[in-house]
Amino acid sequence: MAFYAKIVPLNPLILLYYRFNDLFYSTPYPIINLFLLYLSVAALPLLNIRLIFIYFFIFCFLSFAQKIYSSTKSIHQQKIKVGVVQVGLYYQLGGNTTNFFPDLLKFLRKNNDVDMVVFSENTVYGFKNQFNKKITQKMISDLKASNAHQRHAFIFNFFGFNDINNIVSVYYYKDNLLINQKKALIPFVEQQWFFSDKHDNTYEYLSIRKDIVNQHINHNGINIKTYICYDVLFPETHKSDNGLVIVQSNYKLLDKNDMYNRIIKNGSILGWFAVATNSLAYINIQNHGGTVLIRKNGKIDYNIFTTSLKKHFLSLMYKLYTSLSMISCICVVSAYSDMINHLFAWNIDQ
Repeated sequence: MAFYAKIVPLNPLILLYYRFNDLFYSTPYPIINLFLLYLSVAALPLLNIRLIFIYFFIFCFLSFAQKIYSSTKSIHQQKIKVGVVQVGLYYQLGGNTTNFFPDLLKFLRKNNDVDMVVFSENTVYGFKNQFNKKITQKMISDLKASNAHQRHAFIFNFFGFNDINNIVSVYYYKDNLLINQKKALIPFVEQQWFFSDKHDNTYEYLSIRKDIVNQHINHNGINIKTYICYDVLFPETHKSDNGLVIVQSNYKLLDKNDMYNRIIKNGSILGWFAVATNSLAYINIQNHGGTVLIRKNGKIDYNIFTTSLKKHFLSLMYKLYTSLSMISCICVVSAYSDMINHLFAWNIDQ
């Protein structure tokens, strides 16, 4: 995966594809979709007018056939309510390590029908240094004491965990524990390369554990696939038909100018194309606000995006329709006193 991730780039034309994806034919395999996109761009200038028309009619026929096939599938509904925790935004707006987990419990008491709580990618919680390890162990201890994991599933994001020197997603629900790791590390930032400075502090670098094989999460019959930030930018070779795709991200290093929000949205679109074009919903959870929900129809919910950036306290209901199912979404941002914890709850009827 690591070598494959370094040599298969995404095409910027995906951003154009996103705008008109309802008109285009796509396969359930992201890597094939990317190949077809490259092939189309490369072959078009070489075709004469007659071949262009033939190509166009084949394309229209495939698109029409795909829509007919989708319309014949039976409509089914699966419900899951996801609480999203933007860790970096919580601390950015005045939160502290003492109140973090109590505030999360307050949120869950207020939204006790939340099925799953998902953390953003962050460097606050993890085992990379003693301070972070201490507050992480305290949070886990408080979680077990509260028994919240008996009612709600948690997908944590840890910067190092036990003896794993990598960023991991940890699914914890009742007696079930599942660990997935980041499979594509950012060169020179998270992973040492040949051209890295030999004087770099190697302690800061991460490594991929060969004995950890990432797995799908089956939560109450719903198939969930998780990714961590950079992982999602490389097309899957397997069939992409998950119920829900969750990406734990932290784009804060890219926050250099007023183009940052566009970067978040474009990065989410690229990730959606690479792993989730045939999934029912795709959520890219940002650490410092800007969480993106892309529905089955391939469109961003801009209301949720805006909410995740600046709203202090609200409860919003969205109904999203797909050819396979109906998706409903609740977004809740909770604030306690003057502190805004920016925790989101989404209800998705898949």
